[in-house]
Amino acid sequence: MSGTDQSTYCAGMAFGDTAIRHVDAHLDWRAGHARHESYGVVGASAIGHLHLRNTSRRDDAFAVRGLGRWLAVAVADGDGSRPQSRIGACYCAEALSEGLINVAAHLRATPTGAESRGGHADPSDDSGADTTIPPRDRGRLGSGPPGVDANTGEFATAEYIPVSLAERTAPPPEANDSIGLVGWNRIAYQQGHPGSGSPSPGQAATAATRDLGQAVRQAFTATRAGLEAFIHSRRQHLQDVPCTLLGLVMDTTTGEFACGQIGDGAITALHWDGTPHLLLTPPSPGGTGEVYVITQSDWGDRLAVSAAKAAEAARIATLFLMTDGVAEDAIYGPPVDQFRRWSQSIDRELRASHQLAATAIRLLRFLATYEVPGSWDDRTLVAVLANRTVHPEELPPTGASIPTPEPTSSRAGPADADNP
Repeated sequence: MSGTDQSTYCAGMAFGDTAIRHVDAHLDWRAGHARHESYGVVGASAIGHLHLRNTSRRDDAFAVRGLGRWLAVAVADGDGSRPQSRIGACYCAEALSEGLINVAAHLRATPTGAESRGGHADPSDDSGADTTIPPRDRGRLGSGPPGVDANTGEFATAEYIPVSLAERTAPPPEANDSIGLVGWNRIAYQQGHPGSGSPSPGQAATAATRDLGQAVRQAFTATRAGLEAFIHSRRQHLQDVPCTLLGLVMDTTTGEFACGQIGDGAITALHWDGTPHLLLTPPSPGGTGEVYVITQSDWGDRLAVSAAKAAEAARIATLFLMTDGVAEDAIYGPPVDQFRRWSQSIDRELRASHQLAATAIRLLRFLATYEVPGSWDDRTLVAVLANRTVHPEELPPTGASIPTPEPTSSRAGPADADNP
């Protein structure tokens, strides 16, 4: 590293969709997985049935990032009425996930320097910076790929090889035909991009703050500003790339997290006792087919933010982020207890195997093939699963087993989609 390069390099992880720059390589199907501290992350996105029929593209996007103790997830859904909306969704998913990490990594866990003396923090003072990043990984590029071990915390991605539009009339092929695991590796995560002439995802504000909720707002603000500059560099307009945006950042050492959402979709939590909760209820225009998007001028007034402290987070087994293509099927009935049935069933299926790679592929297959009347949109779901030994008193009472869903409605979980 040159003496003039002030960037900080450390080991991290990343999977999911990336911003579309010179080559549009946005895949029709994508899945990935990771283990980070005591959490597992599984994500998948499948092109909608209507898009396949119309030979159009997947408008959804998701991205997952990890750095030190921080974990971030972002999910975006491009407005299907705009043929270029996937460009906005891909940029926002990548930018928000990196922005959340960038802001969170500067959180001050304890008062340091001028703060402890009643003054203001010096942004250049690194004495209170995140110390969970191993010293061997600070200030240098990561070494070569480590050994392949699903329990070491290393990461992999799995994605479907794209096929031509003429061939996209059927569900994705079987996993052994078209899935390739992109090697288990560590990446060099660069914070800040000094001297860069064009906006890069993740260039978020880094003002010192202890408030995760405020960190989420900063990351959304930076993502919106970055999107505007990015689209301008492409000689396009914001109205060409409207998208909804959902994001979550977590301190994996404490479980504390915060999330934000603009537009439809859902961020939900399943507690260890089997009770599901909707974490955010963002503003909605109310009209059929209308949705708020991050590209509108008053987007900040439409952003909903929520935060959970460690004590509250300890009660949560799994966090879900999903676009409306999944949320409409998962949360709203019939049956009247659809939300509970779906949450418990999908959680059970995601935890059925310790091999996250296989779980990611099964989730992708499920999203691509389940059938519900009126469900035709792209489907994207990312789950953050806590690893914890549950005490008997925390389990659902005897007799409260998960009901088996009807074969004609696959809403309750992947067990009913030909067991992908």
